Amino acid sequence: MDILFFHTPSTFNDVKHDWLSRSVSSSGKFEISPIGLNTLVNYIKEHELEADIVNCANTLESEDKLLMYLQNIYQLPRFFGVSLHWLVHINGVMKLIKLLKQLYPNIPVVIGGISASFFYRELIESADCDYIIRGVCAEKPLLLLLKSDQSKDSLLKIPNLVWKNKNTIQENSFEIMEISNFNSFNYLHENDKEKWGIVCYKGCRENCIYCGGTNRALGINKLLINSNDNILKQIKKISETSKKSIKLYGDIRNIDYHDLLIRINEAQIKNKLVFEVFYPLQKDIIKEIASNCHSEFEITISPDSSIQEIRKLSGKRNYSNDVLVEMINNVLGIGGSIPVFFMLGLPNHTKETIKKELEFIEFLYNKFSIYKNKFKVFFTTLSPFVDPGSRIYYDPQKYGYKLHAKNFYEYVNILTNTNAAETINYETEWLDRQQIIELENYIKIEMLKIGR
Repeated sequence: MDILFFHTPSTFNDVKHDWLSRSVSSSGKFEISPIGLNTLVNYIKEHELEADIVNCANTLESEDKLLMYLQNIYQLPRFFGVSLHWLVHINGVMKLIKLLKQLYPNIPVVIGGISASFFYRELIESADCDYIIRGVCAEKPLLLLLKSDQSKDSLLKIPNLVWKNKNTIQENSFEIMEISNFNSFNYLHENDKEKWGIVCYKGCRENCIYCGGTNRALGINKLLINSNDNILKQIKKISETSKKSIKLYGDIRNIDYHDLLIRINEAQIKNKLVFEVFYPLQKDIIKEIASNCHSEFEITISPDSSIQEIRKLSGKRNYSNDVLVEMINNVLGIGGSIPVFFMLGLPNHTKETIKKELEFIEFLYNKFSIYKNKFKVFFTTLSPFVDPGSRIYYDPQKYGYKLHAKNFYEYVNILTNTNAAETINYETEWLDRQQIIELENYIKIEMLKIGR
């Protein structure tokens, strides 16, 4: 085995705040692993090396179970790979790498992911971390590392690598990496066969104030586009092994969607296809999607707020509710389904404005009541963190926020709190953390009433 990857739960202790994960179809352990782990495994296998993934959040969620597994690894790898993509996993990651180094001090630990890239200096200073690969595309640098002899000369040639050179920390040159076959599903992990997703591109041109996945936050100047050839290849591969729905992540208007839809039609894909858009979709594109899908289709949108001022302050595009309602009507009328996502914790959110949000949601449910099985609204909380790298993170006061965790070790410890309010890393001028929790519970009750 050349490398064994790990996806950790948020924590390995008994603290479990399931409310934090309501928006991601996961428990409070956040067991869903990043899609990119499959990409890495497949890429490495294509180059005749061996790799596998252990999803600790699914099977090794307690520290005792983790320790038992680590002590009895059947085939020790040359490297351990640890994913720190979403920051919510930071406590679990630090616990894991400490155990790995205690048990196997001579096996190097390499960490990657968006959050690892942001906090790479703090991570590399840990005695338990040997290498960090920065950036959103780690495939090529990781392959070079696996094939290297780990000598100083060989390590210096690997872009985006951060490593320890005796008593000093070496940061190699940073390059924007592009890869033609990211998000490959030739490697299918048993725990992931119920959920399918394909990334249309990496990065984001939108500029939501709380998000760390924008081009600006990631330090890239363009979208890293997945090819239509590869997207279709992955759709076909999934459809051969599963009847589950397939979601295309990223607004399809940022790729050549005309060509992709025609090819999906020609391939006669029978799976339900889910398309993501960041602002209302024109009727002619909805019709084009419908005419090229051989089964059900769904279009998701996240306006975040029904109050235009709040939506604009949050960095969303400035469109009216009438335009949003028209899009919903078009999707449902043409035969699709549409979930709509709203969020608590935005600028100017108070109990009064939350009531207005709920009034609009009730209006939507009444208007589209005949489409009960195809229309649904989700109203979740910006949780548990405002993303590092986001506009709020760098200038919280400008947007009316106060951060309770900002440095690396504050994030490591925050999710171990037993008080739910203390797991949130922010409050606003309008709501403190306890009020956010109270409104979260209020929204949950009201949404149950509205959605009946």
